[in-house]
Amino acid sequence: MSKKTNTELYTWNLAHLFSGDDDPAMSVYQETFKNDCEKFSHTWRENNEYTTNPEVLANALDQYNTLVHEYDNIGKVAMYWILRSVQEQTNENVKAKKTEAIEFATKVTSGLAFFPIAVSKIPKELHEEFLRYPKLIPYKHHLEQLFAAAKHLLSEKEEIILLKKQAVSHDRWVEMIEEALAKESRSIVLEDGKKVKKSFDELMSISLHNESELVRNKAASHIHAIQRKIAPWATSELNTVLYNKKIDDELRNFERPDAERFIADDIDEHIVGALVSAVTENFYVPQRLYKLKAALFNKKKLRYHERMLTFGSFDKTYKIEEGIKIVSQVYTRLDPEFGEIFQSFLERGLLDANPKKGKLDGAACYSAMPHVPPFFYQNYHGKLRDLMTLAHEAGHATHYEYSRKAQNALQHDVGKGLAEVASTFFESFVTDEVITQLDDESRLAFLISELDAHISAIHRQIALYNFETELHQQFRKNMNISQKEIGNLFLKHMGSYMGDGVSLDKGSENWWVYWSHIRMFFYVYSYASGQLISKALRHEVLCDKSFVEKVKVFLSAGQSKSTRDIFLDIGIDIADKTFWHKGLAEIESELKVAEELARKLGYAV
Repeated sequence: MSKKTNTELYTWNLAHLFSGDDDPAMSVYQETFKNDCEKFSHTWRENNEYTTNPEVLANALDQYNTLVHEYDNIGKVAMYWILRSVQEQTNENVKAKKTEAIEFATKVTSGLAFFPIAVSKIPKELHEEFLRYPKLIPYKHHLEQLFAAAKHLLSEKEEIILLKKQAVSHDRWVEMIEEALAKESRSIVLEDGKKVKKSFDELMSISLHNESELVRNKAASHIHAIQRKIAPWATSELNTVLYNKKIDDELRNFERPDAERFIADDIDEHIVGALVSAVTENFYVPQRLYKLKAALFNKKKLRYHERMLTFGSFDKTYKIEEGIKIVSQVYTRLDPEFGEIFQSFLERGLLDANPKKGKLDGAACYSAMPHVPPFFYQNYHGKLRDLMTLAHEAGHATHYEYSRKAQNALQHDVGKGLAEVASTFFESFVTDEVITQLDDESRLAFLISELDAHISAIHRQIALYNFETELHQQFRKNMNISQKEIGNLFLKHMGSYMGDGVSLDKGSENWWVYWSHIRMFFYVYSYASGQLISKALRHEVLCDKSFVEKVKVFLSAGQSKSTRDIFLDIGIDIADKTFWHKGLAEIESELKVAEELARKLGYAV
């Protein structure tokens, strides 16, 4: 048997779902999907005894749990085409199949909408009885979440309408901008004098990280031109999804734009508020970092696209085989079980790492039905950030592996408030591996790259959260927000955390165009919370290796408890205001070390 190439090794094996685009099993699966949902609906739609009798509810929830385990509101066909659209974002046939599959799943599962709505409306005086009933204990927190969300749920018919309009009122608009950017490419002359054509994603990477100032500035000018071209469409798109969000919030009686996110993430708004306030007050730290970086590069200021520029000689590239080996070794040293899980991802073909034209930008981990493994992807170019991304996305997948095996289908998912903890936890140990043997120059280079990563994940994301907040407020005040107004808001909030060390040069006002996370509405705080919570987990493991077992408790928790209670179980209280400041203080300490080391090495800082 011939040895597999990297293209074969690090490309998704979608046979976990179907054998190929034309697999006849898809139509058989869809028919079963439809029949199973209709059977549940027929059994329970007219029999509402489960709203008054806990024994009957336990029976109904067992059946509902089985449905979610098998299909989870999307089914394997839609999952297959979603993943195929990641691989071939501009393929019209794939796009059509994806839309068709999602529409089918939406139509089929809309017939189940009555059930969670009815359960959520169980009279308040019966809540305690139901929550204490022995056969309902496995679903306790699921019920608690439904009861908490009850006041924001509409009638069954109204919920179906909102579900059906999601694609045309939000998803298709967002996809339009993503696809428009993916289709863009420009010619650029690289350091070796060769003129090559690069995609938007590749130009972005060059503008942020290329050593040659001439090359990265040219790439940035292309990025500016592309986003300037797309910005009028993106303005219409953003106004549309903001308007749709406003309508949904009004219908559901949410008093603030981010309230729905807090319920979905099972986290108290005061906890997020304390996080946002603490990080915003800490913006002086990234401001100091960028002044330090400007001095290290002998510049008065960095240009906007240079804020992540790699400093020093710590510019080693990592072939994908090397990156895989490093991540595997780190996971195994943390705990052999972690290493085995990572290796199983590779053996099962769950990683898609090869960059290619038309492939979706960025990186992500996809999970749905509990009986289907997680699929994660990135565009691996061999840089340090690609190594970190590999560790990060594998962390997401590891988290999902634990939760899907430990929890029932109704509580297996990982909420957004928890999602970034495991990923950044595992990533931090990979960074430790990189600095085991460094001289002062390399150590300074590494510290700068570490600080860049921390600032991007914490301070930059909270600045973006503040941008989102004001964006929604301004839209709701005037019912429209112009391209210029969006750009001005963006510059205001990016400037708030970067300070005088970064020049917001012409063109940077449109860099919101490609930032997909602002279309996910207030998701970004979870990067900051995840990074800071993972620091706490990492600290405990470094102090006591046996704490890894408590980390596994967290990884296995799914949504079986509230976000706060999950961490209380392992000795961490995220409601404590000082908790966030402790994590932020660690980052400031790292900056102080970098500043002192720079002075020691003779840099004029």
